[in-house]
Amino acid sequence: MSQQSTTVTISFTVVAPLLGVTLNPTPPPQLAVGTPISPYQLFASVSGGTPPYSYHLDPATPFPGMSVNSAGQLVGTPQQPGTVSVNVIVSDAGTP
Repeated sequence: MSQQSTTVTISFTVVAPLLGVTLNPTPPPQLAVGTPISPYQLFASVSGGTPPYSYHLDPATPFPGMSVNSAGQLVGTPQQPGTVSVNVIVSDAGTP
């Protein structure tokens, strides 16, 4: 009997490790409309992935007049009163 062989295709999903993000334990400052804030450090730590990390506000949850700088600090001048919930996107320097 002759040798036999076959080819089997196997699919794998490879995912990047999750970034570990720890929020600043100090409550955020009370913000006043039209008054620039001192930079507020949003995160106590970020780990995992490949540094350096980048930060930006998710456009799906806008915060008019505010942004997140390259150090992960909330900066800007609030434009309207009220309670705002925003998503901050933290990305690493790894290949997407």
